Amino acid sequence: AGLELIAGEDGRALRTQLQDNLRYLAEALSVPPPMSAILPVVLGTNEAALEASRMLLEAGFLVPAIRYPTVPRQTARLRITLSSAHRPAHLDALAQCLALTLTG
Repeated sequence: AGLELIAGEDGRALRTQLQDNLRYLAEALSVPPPMSAILPVVLGTNEAALEASRMLLEAGFLVPAIRYPTVPRQTARLRITLSSAHRPAHLDALAQCLALTLTG
C-alpha cells in the first residue's frame, strides 16, 4: 500500500506539499531551502544547540540538537524535520519561537 501511495497522485501531492513547507520555513528563517526534509540551523557550540533545543521543547516543538561527533566540532545545530502534514500556522509558530529562542 505504501508503494502504491508513493507512486500515485496522492504521493506526488504529499511530496509537493513537503517541498512547499520546506521553502516556506526556509524563507521565514532567511536560510536557503534544504535538499531534504531536514532543515539544519547551525548554532556552533554544543551548549547553544542543547539550550535552544530545550527551550523549543518547552514551547512544544521537538527539535533535536545535533552535535559532535555527529557533526564536526563547532558546527552543532538544530535539526528541524518537516512533513507534508505541517500547516503554515505550525511553521509560523516554529519560526517565531526559534527567533525568540536564538535572540534571547
